[in-house]
Amino acid sequence: MKNQKLIIWGSFFGGIAVALIIAGVFYLKDANMMAKLGEVYADWQTVTGQISALTARLPGELEYITQDLPIPDSVQVMRQEVYVGSDGVMSYFVSATLYPSEVTGDEEENLRQALGGIVKAVPDGVEVFSNYKAPFSGANFLEYKIYAPPTNNAYQGRLFLTSNVLYQVYTSYAEENYNDDAYTYFTNSFSF
Repeated sequence: MKNQKLIIWGSFFGGIAVALIIAGVFYLKDANMMAKLGEVYADWQTVTGQISALTARLPGELEYITQDLPIPDSVQVMRQEVYVGSDGVMSYFVSATLYPSEVTGDEEENLRQALGGIVKAVPDGVEVFSNYKAPFSGANFLEYKIYAPPTNNAYQGRLFLTSNVLYQVYTSYAEENYNDDAYTYFTNSFSF
């Protein structure tokens, strides 16, 4: 009986150790990839939110925009800040929209509703994919791609939601100009 308990506990702790080793390998692999991409994109600039707690890295001459968005049938407004950069082939956007009160409800459903609004805003836009992800470390997000066939433009990015801020991190490009390394570096440089 003692040996059987010992085997069960040993198997349990052994399984946990294997899972931790695998998670560590994936974390180190991602960290190494970002370090290599950081060398390739060393000339990209770091931006820090002025009305939200965001940071990201973008290429080129940057534009910064802020605006107040009125809420229909209300005196309240949402505040939004947007950073835009370009490498001449792809455009990069980081946006934070601050709501005047806490966003309630299911996080994934709220992100999917936000994506639905984005798809409607893109003329002839079609959702190619959307995947809700809960990473090992970091915040949950909805990764997506929208394609507009008449213009051959694609929009690919991630949506994040905190208690009262919707973050959008996305790229815009002609379908044939997609650069996975640049996209990966850009989206993984974002934090809040």
